[in-house]
Amino acid sequence: MSRVAGVLTVRFGDSRRFWRLRRRLLSWRLGVLSSVFRVRHAATETTTSATALRALLQNTAISLGLACLLVVALALLQGPADELASDLSFGALDSSAYDSLLETVAAATGVFLALYFTAVSAIAASIYVSVPHDIRSLIVGDRLGNLYVRLVAFAMALCVLLLVIHAAAGTTYRLAPPVVGLLAVFSIFAFIRLGRHAFYLADPTHLAETIAERFESQAARARHGSWRWDVPEVQAHFRRIAGASLATLSSLLRIATEQEHLRGQSARALFLKTNLLLARYLAGRHRIPTKSRWFGERYEHPQWFLADSTSLLNAANLAGTLTPTTVPDVFWVENEIVPGLIEAITSAVAEDLQSGSPGTGLETLGALSTSWGQFGANWSAEEALRLTRELSDQVLDALCSGSGERRGSIGPALGDALGLVPIALELGFHRTLEPMPIDELDRRLIAADWSASESPYLMRLPRAVIAALEDLGAGVRFERAAAATDETRTPPWYVREVAFFHYEREMQAQITALLNFHASWFTEAADRLSEAGRLEAAAAVLTRGLESAWKLERHLPHWRAALEALKARGERVDFHRPEWDWDAWSAQVEEMGAEIQLALTRSIPGLAELERSDEIPDYLGQAVHLSAEACIETLRAGDVERFKPLFAASFHGALLVTERVREAVQDQRPEQAVTWMTQPVLDVVDLSGYALIYSELHQNPALWEACREIWDRYLDGADGVERLQMIAAWIAFENRRLGFSPRGMVRQAWERGLSQALAKLPRGAPRGGRFFAPGRVEHPSSLIRHIAPNDDMIGMLHGEATEVFVALYLAKLNAAAEFDFGLRDGLAEELQEAFTGEEEAGDGGGARADGEAGDEPGTEGDDDEGDTGEQRGTEQ
Repeated sequence: MSRVAGVLTVRFGDSRRFWRLRRRLLSWRLGVLSSVFRVRHAATETTTSATALRALLQNTAISLGLACLLVVALALLQGPADELASDLSFGALDSSAYDSLLETVAAATGVFLALYFTAVSAIAASIYVSVPHDIRSLIVGDRLGNLYVRLVAFAMALCVLLLVIHAAAGTTYRLAPPVVGLLAVFSIFAFIRLGRHAFYLADPTHLAETIAERFESQAARARHGSWRWDVPEVQAHFRRIAGASLATLSSLLRIATEQEHLRGQSARALFLKTNLLLARYLAGRHRIPTKSRWFGERYEHPQWFLADSTSLLNAANLAGTLTPTTVPDVFWVENEIVPGLIEAITSAVAEDLQSGSPGTGLETLGALSTSWGQFGANWSAEEALRLTRELSDQVLDALCSGSGERRGSIGPALGDALGLVPIALELGFHRTLEPMPIDELDRRLIAADWSASESPYLMRLPRAVIAALEDLGAGVRFERAAAATDETRTPPWYVREVAFFHYEREMQAQITALLNFHASWFTEAADRLSEAGRLEAAAAVLTRGLESAWKLERHLPHWRAALEALKARGERVDFHRPEWDWDAWSAQVEEMGAEIQLALTRSIPGLAELERSDEIPDYLGQAVHLSAEACIETLRAGDVERFKPLFAASFHGALLVTERVREAVQDQRPEQAVTWMTQPVLDVVDLSGYALIYSELHQNPALWEACREIWDRYLDGADGVERLQMIAAWIAFENRRLGFSPRGMVRQAWERGLSQALAKLPRGAPRGGRFFAPGRVEHPSSLIRHIAPNDDMIGMLHGEATEVFVALYLAKLNAAAEFDFGLRDGLAEELQEAFTGEEEAGDGGGARADGEAGDEPGTEGDDDEGDTGEQRGTEQ
């Protein structure tokens, strides 16, 4: 067309008439195109309006239909209603009153709608203007508000419809006034409830319930047996809806963290709801099929030297990488919820530290034990430990930061709550093993109908076991559909073997992960806190670590019993089950407890420098007490290397604790004050006696030398004489007082432990013709032979540890002759005689209190002297 126009222009371009004609043609063309555009635009607008009208009609069709049905019902019930009104002597309906009632109700409901939308608009304009779109959509989808709007609009529409019928046909319905009146009364009272609810809309965190309900409804649809649980496309759709809910929840967590007016009660409620949502999901996750599209998919890239030849050749020929495999993204929900929750909790922890008082951070951190216990119950220790590491790193960073006060109860409380998280995980796993004995699991595996698709999900089993049972169930259903013979069908015992194989592997993986994490995490966390000056928080973590070691020590036998019960069923198929080393695990737990105890012991000097506060647990006293208990354990084991630092810490810690006790009891009566004040040092005195006795028992002088070196330094010089005098007075006071001392039961337990050890020593043949009388204890040390009980049962020792220490060390010091230790007459000489008799007997290797040989020849090796020694012990 343009080409023809060009030719005509060249041919007739010098003619005026050509240009006039061309202008008219162009004007006519423009007019035609304008008309076409207006028609098309009108058609488009009409189509758009029709679409909007159709959508509007679809949204209102149900309400309009219900209103029409209600009118039809009123018309059908008109006759019975008139008869009832006549029986009740009601008069005829007043037409004007009828119209006035309907008009009033219609106007009132319109006012209610206007007020509600005004309030919502104001809230949306002020609160929701700066939040993400997914948060703004929550207020639009508010169920309570939407339900109220629909009911009020229905009442208004019903009144208008009744007015139209009355105006058009002059018909009034007897039941219309009570029905409309009930709707009006309901609208009034519901508006009060809705008005309160509108104020809650100013806090977006209150919409978390809507998010939780939406997510849990989708998660429930993903479980076996729900609607379309086996259709991948439907499950993927449910996952998308749930993912949108979790994204909205993450936005809420971020808003509650960033906006200052939402911190406090609102944030606390949101965090707790999120934690409970995670716990409830984990409690039912085992019922979701392992291959469900609910989990989605993620890529796993194989290692080159673990790939098959075909994959290697394809990758090499194409000069590319190995093709990744797709696996279910099992932890997608946890990875959506937990990072945001951790970030929110860390921010709340920082707020608590800044304020110096427990608040949202402490409460929500402590509440994590609920969801972490569910992690353990779902055999998800490895994933939970990864999240625990992430949580602890952020919380420890907040605790170790320079902001906030160094003193106060919030630091130890946060350390205690953080230390509880890995313990809750281990307890969740342990409790899963406890309620399901292996014999019960065996019975249910044998009795289950594996042709039924729900069988793998009836028990809370590891995911690998469920996956194996799903495959076996599919095979059993195929065998049944193919009418396979009994000889070729999968026997129940094979199902049990496969299940037990995967059960054992998962059990080993869970235990290994838990032990490796617990063995290092508590000391690492405490070291970080100690370096930052958070000594009490570090002590709280270490205290939880000792609790964890105590639990693991007692849980290991239960787990081993479960494994032995599983192996007792026999193995018909060689699946190359894993090898177990329970002794190594027991040693790992024992070493874990020893390292944590040593770390707590090393914290004693730092804790002693802090001022005592009743708001904070007495970590110093606890550390000193536990170090003394650990000293006894190391003495029983003869472990010199561990005993040295433990006793040194116990010695100095007892002196420090004594000063604290002195300040605490200064207002009490002198007798009571002295009784309490002397206990820490008396513990050390008793420990020193046990160090001397156990060094003789184990024939290891290094135990006593480690103890003696500290006492020598403490009692050296002029100050040493005064200290010795004070200790002598305290020992004498304790020996002469009546009744049990406050820590007497603790020291009696130490004595019972020694009695048990001595009772296990070999004894000689009965003497003196007494057939039932026990023989003499056989041991190289004359001291051990002397203090051992008279029989091989757990009897009384001939001399307490304190008496041994006083007689063999304190009483032999140069300045000791001036002091009274409160020993009975002759006891010190008796113990010294028993102790110094062994070198003359040629025993050697025993401990020496003064480093020199005995002055008197020992004849205790003779039987007669042995009898005499036992007689003296009996008299004592």
